[in-house]
Amino acid sequence: MHSYSIDIDFRKKVLYIEVALSAALYWTFESFLTTKGNGLINMLINIPEIETFINILNKFGLISGISVSLLYAVISWLYNNYIWKIKLINDIHKIPNLNGKWVGNLTSSYNSITIR
Repeated sequence: MHSYSIDIDFRKKVLYIEVALSAALYWTFESFLTTKGNGLINMLINIPEIETFINILNKFGLISGISVSLLYAVISWLYNNYIWKIKLINDIHKIPNLNGKWVGNLTSSYNSITIR
């Protein structure tokens, strides 16, 4: 699908916001979840059921493998597919939401046939 395009320079601002949000989330994840000794992961690992789940996630690198680029990709995908359509966000960027079913007539410039 084609990216949206309008005559304002808002997409560049969205890119900066996505990058900053990705870095902030990464810092938050690293600071509060995986800090050695007192992170949330270390507190939860004392619960046997959660310890097994965390060990499985670690086995596949899902706890230590989160990076800024992964967070950026997720945030960018969410914005491009869902977030920009939210009424509050739409009021800020003014990108028209043309999703939905459209009814109209098509008239050929070749032979003037109208299709409904």
